[in-house]
Amino acid sequence: MTQSDFTRLAAMIFGLFSLIVAIAAVPEALNRAGSIGADSIRFAMIAISVAAGVVFLRARATIAMLRRIAGSTGTGPLRFCCALVMPVPVLINSLSGIVPYWAGLCIMGAFLIAFVFPGLAFRGVIVTASSALSMQDLGTLAKPMIHRNRWILYGYSAATGMLVLPFIFFIYAPQVILSEAYRPVGEWLAFGLPLGVIGITMLPLFWVVPAAARPRTLPGLTVCTAVTAFLAVAGYNIMLLRSVPAIAARIGGSEIVLSYPILTVEPDQTGRFCSRSVQIGTDAGPVKLCNFSPEMFEALTQSETLQITGKSTWMGQVASVIDVPG
Repeated sequence: MTQSDFTRLAAMIFGLFSLIVAIAAVPEALNRAGSIGADSIRFAMIAISVAAGVVFLRARATIAMLRRIAGSTGTGPLRFCCALVMPVPVLINSLSGIVPYWAGLCIMGAFLIAFVFPGLAFRGVIVTASSALSMQDLGTLAKPMIHRNRWILYGYSAATGMLVLPFIFFIYAPQVILSEAYRPVGEWLAFGLPLGVIGITMLPLFWVVPAAARPRTLPGLTVCTAVTAFLAVAGYNIMLLRSVPAIAARIGGSEIVLSYPILTVEPDQTGRFCSRSVQIGTDAGPVKLCNFSPEMFEALTQSETLQITGKSTWMGQVASVIDVPG
């Protein structure tokens, strides 16, 4: 098998894999609908998987297009975009488990070799002189404008810091049973706040692009902004809908015992991130709890209610003990 044959085969299999897992994930995503933030991320990832499938199934044309673009922009931005898209179908596959986990990893590995590192699809690409500006160039151009006004500087510094926050909170993100009062507030903040932060941090870069460099700079900058916004929304969902309520409960919550009705029981053990799950009804809507031990799960299948003990605030409750009443 030649290098060209391998890259085309890797692209076609990845495209087919992306389409299959996206189609299979739609019913599961609709079944889990209920949270604006989580639903937005879930369906956005399905859309990305579908788009990747459509693009990479046309392997020959797509590889030719990528090589042509790399000739003017360099291979770095394209490798970066491929690296971001690469894990999306594998994550989407965790919803349905239609493709074996090991097969998904093998497909992702072949795609990695073909399009990221060492990037066989880009071997032999000759990069021509380009008027496109790099992110470093844009940062250099925007720096005087940001520092000229201290309010812009303060706002930009605060927004940049807020992009880092979700990664700090990610280390502590237990599942929380959100309250009816906090859930809609948290969901709107988790969606709107990161978009506002991205707007503050990225708009200066758009403003400083010289007219001559816009045709080749703005497309890449737009893609970078969209990817950053997607990651920011995902990070803020974890921070505001899990970490913040959990930390608030640990610090200032009071210990309470609450019982919830069991809506559905799913014994599927093929899921890598959520197996032996139970969906309970709360005042704020259905909540899915995952990864129970076989003994506990067997007891839950024989019960109509689930009892949770844990600290709680107006934001929600963090479970420390989950049991069957009686």
